[in-house]
Amino acid sequence: MGFGANPEALARLLSLGWPAYLQEQLNPLIIDDSAAEAMIPATIDDWDWTTRRQWYCRMVYSKRQLQEKMTLLWHEHFAVSNEKVANPCFMQTYENFLRTNALGNFRDLLIGMTKNQAMLRWLDNDYNNGQAYDSQGKLIPPNENYARELMQLFSLGSAKLRLNGTPITDANGIALQPYTEIDVQQIARAITGWHTNYDQCGASEGVFESYLHDPGSKTILGVTLNGRSGTDGALEVEDVINILMGQPTLAPYIAKMLIQKLATETPTKSYVRDVAAVFRSSNGDIKATVQALFLHPDFGSSAVVRSQFRTPLEYLVGGLRALGAYTEGSALNDWGARCHHGIYYPPSVFSFYRPGSKVTLVNTSLVTMRDRIADEMTVSWGYWGTYFDAQAMITTNNLQTPAQCVDFLTDRLLTASVQKTARAQLISYMAGQVTEDKFRGVTWLILCSPDFQRN
Repeated sequence: MGFGANPEALARLLSLGWPAYLQEQLNPLIIDDSAAEAMIPATIDDWDWTTRRQWYCRMVYSKRQLQEKMTLLWHEHFAVSNEKVANPCFMQTYENFLRTNALGNFRDLLIGMTKNQAMLRWLDNDYNNGQAYDSQGKLIPPNENYARELMQLFSLGSAKLRLNGTPITDANGIALQPYTEIDVQQIARAITGWHTNYDQCGASEGVFESYLHDPGSKTILGVTLNGRSGTDGALEVEDVINILMGQPTLAPYIAKMLIQKLATETPTKSYVRDVAAVFRSSNGDIKATVQALFLHPDFGSSAVVRSQFRTPLEYLVGGLRALGAYTEGSALNDWGARCHHGIYYPPSVFSFYRPGSKVTLVNTSLVTMRDRIADEMTVSWGYWGTYFDAQAMITTNNLQTPAQCVDFLTDRLLTASVQKTARAQLISYMAGQVTEDKFRGVTWLILCSPDFQRN
């Protein structure tokens, strides 16, 4: 439910107990996060660089770990890249919107994303004109890019689903499609009229202009909208989202995605069914849905625990948190990009990876990159304002033998006991010495181990 435990979070969990700790994380505003906010770098002239550093620091320092994890999850789901948006101000308001609504209602997320200034730029709904005509007087169809991804990626997926997440097929075993090209065209008409406003880049929503909106009637997924004219045209966004929220496929599609991101990439049918049922009965309440996900028997099962790859950011941020490292975020800016998981810059609308495909970020070359970054994480001189105090860790914890050092670090870094053979190798590496260099070296070996890369 976060980026990896640190001693403070573990102590809090043990003090409160699992149910109470979960409730606290599900209600982030009750958590005093002032200490974390004090660690956030101030804004400087290079706004793009700074805003990303600030978010990385929140991942590392925030006590509101679930909120930060969900903010990243929605960034991956509603993937937007500053490569095209080219406006860090738009990106930061997009990020802030995701954080504010991370545990809210999915309907609000869909509405907000449709109007969001960064998204308007990213998927070509900025100044999308529903009343444009060619030289022969024929209506020019509006751009369909956002309308398509709104259904294909953000809400319905590419197949009709049963509540348990399995596709509904025809007599030939071919999955039925949840929407048609006509639905794409009709939604594109309904959401015309919006554009960005660079004078108010701090606002999440764009501006609606009725003269750009197509006020005619539309039929979307079998539902007819009479169409709205004037300023009421802006309300057609809500009309469209209401139709999508009523589609039976939406609940299992979103539930399965949440499980794949937060628990396991290979969920059972019953896991998807039970979580989707909560999503549907609560009308898209994300907090209730995520709570059901975490409290489900499958979540703590042997088939799920430590069965997944850590994503690069789980790996990087988790390592810093476990080591109690200090960071100003610059190193994470560099590391995230090198591991193909750099915030604000997903490679496409299909995000950094598709749900169920974390393995694409754990190929041979990228694992080698993690090992190189682990070296930078543990060097004595620090890396771009990121370092951990190895000598203080040795002294404070009274580590006097190699075995004590190895046991301390494996307990701090790993989520399960290290294998006996691996423990013996780590102790052997220290060659009977308890020095800062050996301590940093054995830390690097653990960070590179397969055990550390399991979640």
